[in-house]
Amino acid sequence: MRVKLYEIADELKAIADYGLMYVQNVYDRERYEKIDKLSANLFGLLENKDESEILKLFKNVKETLISESFKGNLNHISPWNGANAVVFQNNKILLGKRTDNGLWDTFGGLVEVGESLADAAAREAWEEAGIIVKPIRLMAIFDSRLWGTVPKAQLYHVHFLCELVSGQPTTSNEVTEVGWFEDHRLPELQHGLKDWYSILFKVAKGEIEPYFDIQGVV
Repeated sequence: MRVKLYEIADELKAIADYGLMYVQNVYDRERYEKIDKLSANLFGLLENKDESEILKLFKNVKETLISESFKGNLNHISPWNGANAVVFQNNKILLGKRTDNGLWDTFGGLVEVGESLADAAAREAWEEAGIIVKPIRLMAIFDSRLWGTVPKAQLYHVHFLCELVSGQPTTSNEVTEVGWFEDHRLPELQHGLKDWYSILFKVAKGEIEPYFDIQGVV
């Protein structure tokens, strides 16, 4: 139920942002601002924060991005995009143990304005593990809403198979350990999403085509 309420608040926020972007009269502006406040009120109830505090986060992109509560910017009208670098060697996947929650994951994060998804994946590998990689193939696109991942705003997790060009994987301010793992000996994973890694291994081995989520066809 809590996850569903976050989804409702997130959709209300997106509707308000989209409406305020194209509004043409004062009456509609008031309506969209009311929707914005309803979204803030709902987020506030879920996060135990005042509505005014949430509205400040809505208006301050930088503050929202670094907020420990929200794990993502809420000032949006479309889902966010995250990119991950997936590196294999000898049928083992390279993972890093995150500093924020002690769980293991591939190297990734939000895509920055001005860079491609693949560029973002390569950047994250460098920033988090000190390695230079070359994205060579799209592996999977996971929808956060269907997998129950951390972000409370909808986020697409885009994974690229990457070739290790140079460097030895090392720790950073975001990663406390690095290691190579076989599919049957994986550590405690980020979000507990073992099915993600089963899919990634199958794509890497050529057993299945690149994966994407689908709920239905319009």
